[in-house]
Amino acid sequence: MATETHFHKELDELKENLLRMAALVEGAIRDALQSLVKRDSELAKKTFEGEDRINAMEFAGVLVISTHRLIFEIGKAIFRLLLPRYFQKSSFHTTF
Repeated sequence: MATETHFHKELDELKENLLRMAALVEGAIRDALQSLVKRDSELAKKTFEGEDRINAMEFAGVLVISTHRLIFEIGKAIFRLLLPRYFQKSSFHTTF
């Protein structure tokens, strides 16, 4: 049960980070367009500098998702390996 709670907590954090990242991207697009319209090189430079923060958030999100996917795949592989052994060792026999 603790693993499930931990998973849901990470999922909630991922969702919050995704919303924060979306807000940053929205602001960056607004600033980029504004810098073009007003020909404001300082605003354009500031917009480019903020891109690193967005990229770092994106990487962290992908890492969390990839980690959970890997754990899930390992669990499936272990299940596939152990299930036949369980039925071989148990007294479970079917007759048809």
